[in-house]
Amino acid sequence: APEAPAEPAAEAPASEDDALAWLEGLAAKQGAPAEELLTSEEAREGAPPEWVAEAETPAEPVAEAPAEPAAEAPASEDDALAWLEGLAAKQGAPAEELLTPEEARAETPPEWVAEAETPAEPAASEAAAASTAAWVSESDEAAPQAIVEPPAEAAPQPSPAKVKPEKKRARASDDEQLVAARAALEAGNLAEALKLYAKLVRRKRHLEAIVEDLENALTRYPVEVDLWQALGDAYMRLDRLREALDAYNQAEALLR
Repeated sequence: APEAPAEPAAEAPASEDDALAWLEGLAAKQGAPAEELLTSEEAREGAPPEWVAEAETPAEPVAEAPAEPAAEAPASEDDALAWLEGLAAKQGAPAEELLTPEEARAETPPEWVAEAETPAEPAASEAAAASTAAWVSESDEAAPQAIVEPPAEAAPQPSPAKVKPEKKRARASDDEQLVAARAALEAGNLAEALKLYAKLVRRKRHLEAIVEDLENALTRYPVEVDLWQALGDAYMRLDRLREALDAYNQAEALLR
């Protein structure tokens, strides 16, 4: 019997594209990321191509001698189907919608898909890149290596001298205050003299000398009320009450 003519191998790429479009449409429905798919959204088909449907319902064997198989189109179709169904299974596609068994699914795309994703660069670009790399390598070898010196250690800074807090000025002694009061009185600075005399009177220091100084001063300033008041205070500290009363009365009389 005459042999049936084999189908031309030229249609294999078209059937591969149909299978890829159908399986990527199935993977997209299951939520596969768009960047992992090769076909555009409008090119993806909802129904499987004819050769897939025929694969689901195998034809009865024919007694005629089989025709010589076309160049590796079915193998590439099976590889694409196994890879895309593996991708769809990872995205959660139901097992009943997949055609290939689990152990036959591939994790890597077939060679013709990988070649389609990465187009070969022209030989001129490779030659230019090789020559550039060689030139950079020669430049690096020719350039003198810079000598990096370790940083010089910083000289230790002298610690700042501790500043001692100033001590409070010691209070002038009673004798010094008496001398200062007499000097102010002699210079006619009654306010300063009376201030110093009052400090000594409160501490009951040099009372007799103070009384003598104030009595002498009243001969020069007889109508100075503050002098009479200070003299009365000195008398009170000496318990000379009568004389203190007389000095206070004199001061009061001058205020009238």
